[in-house]
Amino acid sequence: SGSLDLDPDTKSRRPSAADSLQHIHSGKAPLAPHSHEPTTNKMVNICHVGLCIAQVLTFVAYAVVTAGAALLQQKANTLSLFKGLNEADLIATRQAYVDVFQSSTYIIPYPQRPQYQFQYQWFIIEFEFALFALTAILTIFPSLIPRMRSVALAFLSTALVLVLDNVNSLFFLLRSELAVTVFDGYRIETAQAGLMMVGICNCMTIIFLGAYQPTYPETDARDVEIPTKA
Repeated sequence: SGSLDLDPDTKSRRPSAADSLQHIHSGKAPLAPHSHEPTTNKMVNICHVGLCIAQVLTFVAYAVVTAGAALLQQKANTLSLFKGLNEADLIATRQAYVDVFQSSTYIIPYPQRPQYQFQYQWFIIEFEFALFALTAILTIFPSLIPRMRSVALAFLSTALVLVLDNVNSLFFLLRSELAVTVFDGYRIETAQAGLMMVGICNCMTIIFLGAYQPTYPETDARDVEIPTKA
């Protein structure tokens, strides 16, 4: 019989080359290789817990940034900044208004139709919601992560850049007396807080989703037998 060879993982005897030859010469089929099922370790569990926490926080952040955008949109829909002005004051006010919001880069001014002013921000919120739905599905069904991780990480990276750019734009508005006067500071601050929360949650999701990887024990060469003809 073959020498006693213990598997370091299972502490059980595994077949040696001599065992396989003995089975072949005796007319029996070669020894079947060990079947190794995917194993999870402590790191995988930590990553999955972190991913769950990130999704819960993302949902909260999404609610906050939606509330902030709704407050800004409400103000834009009822904006009366340009009403009751004579022609000279109207031109000067519009020019100052356009200069402020164009300087923010990512908030396009519509002095004559301000209800369209935050359409880009709404697009980002909708994009983030679609991405949240994807990462939430991967969190609930982690067996899909190996197949879909690269897709989710690509979209997360794109979304993070959009969020950071708009965080910078809102910081600019908070430093502008005209913007704070027109749209109220608390409305801008609410949207800013939501965007910052979304950015932090995106970073958390990227880290934990990128690090999540089920581990497979290496198959020993002696576990694999080459079939031989009788």
